[in-house]
Parts: sequence; C-alpha cells; structure tokens
Amino acid sequence: MVGILKPLATLLPFSGALAVARFIGRLAVVTPGYGRRQVLRMRHAFGRDTSPNKLKHLTAERIARPLCDSVVLRRALCGRMEFKTWRVEQRTVRCVDELRSSNESFIVATGHFARQAFLALYGPEVLPQRTTSLSLPRTALGLHPRTWWLSYHYGQMMDCMRALRPELEILYAGKFGTYRRLLEKLGEARNAVVIYADTPRAQRLADSYTRPFAGMEARSFATGTARLSRMSQRPIAVCIPYLTDERTVVLDWTRVIRPSSVRSKDTDRSVTDTILDDIEKAIGRRPAQYVIECLGNRRWDARAERWVAEP
Repeated sequence: MVGILKPLATLLPFSGALAVARFIGRLAVVTPGYGRRQVLRMRHAFGRDTSPNKLKHLTAERIARPLCDSVVLRRALCGRMEFKTWRVEQRTVRCVDELRSSNESFIVATGHFARQAFLALYGPEVLPQRTTSLSLPRTALGLHPRTWWLSYHYGQMMDCMRALRPELEILYAGKFGTYRRLLEKLGEARNAVVIYADTPRAQRLADSYTRPFAGMEARSFATGTARLSRMSQRPIAVCIPYLTDERTVVLDWTRVIRPSSVRSKDTDRSVTDTILDDIEKAIGRRPAQYVIECLGNRRWDARAERWVAEP
C-alpha cells in the first residue's frame, strides 16, 4: 500500500491521491479475513444505530484513515500541501480563549485522531505560544510489516511537525530529563506543552491507571498529564481535532481544567477521567477518525452519547 501511495501522493492532485487511499480501504473491507473481522467489530459497537451499508462505509473509512493521513504527510514533506487553502475552525469556550491569549503557560491534552486534523493544532495562529510536544520515541525499523509501517508513518509525522514549525521542541516520554524539562517549560511564560492523553500504558508501571475506554472493557493509561498539571500548577486545555471534509479541520476546545493542590495526588485519576471522557465521546461520534485500537465488547449508545457495557 505504501508502494502505491508514496508516488501517487506527489503525482496526483490531492483529491485523487485521497481517492486511491479510500479505494484501498473499500477493497480491504470485502476481504474474507481481516475485512470481515473489522466489519463485525464495527457492527457490534455501532450496529444498533447504523444501517449495514453505512457500517461498511464507516469500516472502510476507518481502515483508510492512516493511508489518507500518510498521503497528507507525504505531500506536506514534498512541499505540495497548500495549508493556506485549508479552513481551520476553532470551537471554543470562553475560558480557553482567555487562556490562549494570556501569558500563562498550559498543557494541551488531545487524542490519537486523524493526523491531518492534528497538524492544524501546530499552526501559530492556533498556538501562538512557544510549543513543546511530548511524544513516544520513533518505533525501531523491523522486518514485520506492522512494525515497519509504524516506524515509517510515525517518522513521517515527526518530520512533518518539524517542517511546519521548525522551532517546535519534541521531548520523548520515558527518557531521562524529560519530566524536568517539561516542568521548566511550564514554569516559563507563554509556553504550551502538547500531550496525547490517551496513549496506552503498560499496566505494570507505577503510574498506570486502568479503566473502561470507548469499546474496550479495560485499558491502562498514564496519569502523567494530570500529575504534570498538579506539580507545575498549570491548567490543561482539552482539544479534539477532527475533519469535516478534505480541507476543513475543526479544533474543538472542550474545557480548561485548573490544577488542584500540589499535595492532592488523589485528584490525578479524576482529572485523567475527565480528559478521557471527552476523547471517548469524540470516538463515538466519529469512529473513522480515531487511529489506534478502541473497539471491544462495549457499544456506543448514540442517543445518550456514551459507551455502555453489553447486558
């Protein structure tokens, strides 16, 4: 798939290259093994409120999303992505606007949504602050196709972020000195630290917290975003990026969470829950735009807009 899309991303018009990526998604859906399994999982999660044809379309879009993102990233790195032609809509609450226009430093908590939408978050008109991104180290190249893809795709994203915002500082989770550097950045004026709050965490690690998440009965997360806010006494602004069409990005700023007392360790989980609740609601509304695993035994109740366990 990469062999097909890599040259086409630069040779074809933007819409044409995306059409090829989506066609691959539609082909994958009709395969008897992988495609059928994905359709069944989507049917379990969304089948009560969605027609069979729409389910197949949703599954194809979900499979094709990383490929569409790869097209966007490739074009950006080759200088063929005209970001000025994109429309970026910001849906905010007043407290978020006040925070972004102030001199106060803060944390941006977001999730693993469409990379194309996520790129808009790094625009200087969105975050005029000096910006730092907390990320996982790049996956090492391996012979397994999945490992190779993760390394290639994640490397594209990191290169694209640096190209779009050369002054961006990228720090890696788990590396020596990272936490201290984050505290230093937040201790200065007009800094923003962007963190993926929904990154899965090994359950055995000390700060891991396990809870139901989207379609999964249990997933472990780090409470580090909440802890960083508490220790630095800086607020968290939650942002959900998503696409409404090929050239329109919405940045939905849902809330600002003010830090609790430095000594209130028991609030870290409740703050983490608040962030993850916003993210999993966004998954239910637009499942095709979430790019990591999220389906399991729970289903989405569209009327109540929440994930529920099967009776």
